[in-house]
Amino acid sequence: MKLINIDDGNMFIAMEYYALILNRTLLIIAGHDAIVGLKVRGLTSAGRPGGLMTVGGNLDNPRSYISPRKLAIYEGRSLTPEFVRAASSANFWIGYDQIGRVYHDPKKKWGMSYYPHNGKVYVETKDKRKEFIILGDQSGDEISNMLRAKAGLVK
Repeated sequence: MKLINIDDGNMFIAMEYYALILNRTLLIIAGHDAIVGLKVRGLTSAGRPGGLMTVGGNLDNPRSYISPRKLAIYEGRSLTPEFVRAASSANFWIGYDQIGRVYHDPKKKWGMSYYPHNGKVYVETKDKRKEFIILGDQSGDEISNMLRAKAGLVK
């Protein structure tokens, strides 16, 4: 799998919390065999717009949340599970055969301040549950439906 076009309908931008209060932004690709998460921005805060660790530009545009420097790490590379995991410990590769449930919770995520988002999409495996905050003008319903279909969870 290669990163071709971030406007592809099989990709979305989401934030993930970790270590209780920290966050990171991920480009998530719904590939042929797996969901692949690539870290494309580090810590984001809700301080003064234009300040340190804040996102600039049109906050409704999900691409505004991507650091071009971080994205460049993946461009032109084969996104094998080994490369994905080696590029950042925040990255992940979840095979569709591991996924038991995908759903969208449209409620706003506490602590997101002025950052527009469309609730959370949850991906559950037998070992863990990933929560993705859907940033900007993206549809959590459409994303969860796409992931369910790719994972064969549609009835």
